[in-house]
Amino acid sequence: MKINKKQKKKNFLYFWVFVFPVLVSIIFFGTFYQIVKFVEARDLENFQTGYEVGRFDQLNELEIAPVEPKITPVSNSNYRADKDTILKKLAEIESRSGKVRKLLDTNNRYSLGLYHFQAATVKDMYKRYYKQNITITEAVAIAQDDELATKLAHDAIFVKGEKWHWHNSMKKMAKVGLVAYSK
Repeated sequence: MKINKKQKKKNFLYFWVFVFPVLVSIIFFGTFYQIVKFVEARDLENFQTGYEVGRFDQLNELEIAPVEPKITPVSNSNYRADKDTILKKLAEIESRSGKVRKLLDTNNRYSLGLYHFQAATVKDMYKRYYKQNITITEAVAIAQDDELATKLAHDAIFVKGEKWHWHNSMKKMAKVGLVAYSK
């Protein structure tokens, strides 16, 4: 059976109109499906391991030297209770006094330790407050160390006046009269 020119054109047209789009769709959606599966697996691993940079197994081996801040204090007229009471109440609200030390926050990052610091926030605070560049791993270790996290929270609230890092907790403390806070 011989195919004439008209039939060839018709077959060629059928290929480009019907077959080619189907092939392109299969390739596109197959690739898209693989990408989605990869991202899901990565996110699941991040959720299980605790942070994007990996597991926390090696964090106990890190030694972080305490930092003496060189910051001008902000007026303490906004505080109605002593500093220890405010920090204890903040820890109570944020982590239920240390019972919930790791929580996936609304921005899809982990809040860690007694005051639920995020690693990027700790890194930023150390850079701004103490003029130190630290790694994310060191920031995670600081957030999980109660002494260092308490010092950092103290400096953020009482020295730099950055209560807004704990907006919801400060609103709760303001309701019971521990701090003056309105935003």
